[in-house]
Amino acid sequence: MPVNAASTRASDLELGRMCLSGFYAGGTDSESIFTIHRAIELDVDLFDTADMYGPFTNEKLVGRSLKGRRDEVVIATKFGNERREDGSFVGINGLPEYVRQACDASLKRLGVDTIDLYYQHRVAPDVPIEDTVGAMKELVEAGKVRDPGMSEAAPGTEHCGHLEENVAEAEPTLTEEETDQLDGAVPMGAAAGERYPERAVASSNHQRPRRSGAPR
Repeated sequence: MPVNAASTRASDLELGRMCLSGFYAGGTDSESIFTIHRAIELDVDLFDTADMYGPFTNEKLVGRSLKGRRDEVVIATKFGNERREDGSFVGINGLPEYVRQACDASLKRLGVDTIDLYYQHRVAPDVPIEDTVGAMKELVEAGKVRDPGMSEAAPGTEHCGHLEENVAEAEPTLTEEETDQLDGAVPMGAAAGERYPERAVASSNHQRPRRSGAPR
């Protein structure tokens, strides 16, 4: 979710890029580029990718597809699921030095000076969220990122990261019955399916509070 949605405005629909690199087979670069250009023709201007898609090749594809059209689009990309060039997973990383390095690498692959929405793909369980968000704030101040954000963060994580000045300060609480209904409909971690190894989604599987008022 964007931290400051007011400053990054885009179409209601976005085109996610994950399906075009690294996780689903069958497409070609030319077909992918055509899809992006057709989406723009249909007034879709928000394009979401991540460094781990491919890995790394998806951002390059988006960069090539949007070359010369930067002013027409909003680009979102993610960091945090660290992968090697051979595709193997390193783990979930939220260290400040990694955040800065990952951003510079994404900017280069995308061929842009600024990322409109740069967000943490998974919250690192072993790094204080304040440290990760502090590095993201530095990127905003340096003009490399317009809006920071977080993906699959537990309720209250934004508050811990001192993002509350830009995020609506809603503290959602669920009754135990509501939580059980949610677990039945969407088991924790189910959204990841078989796309990621167990360790790559482990940190998101313990985030959901079990009952209203329970410690996080």
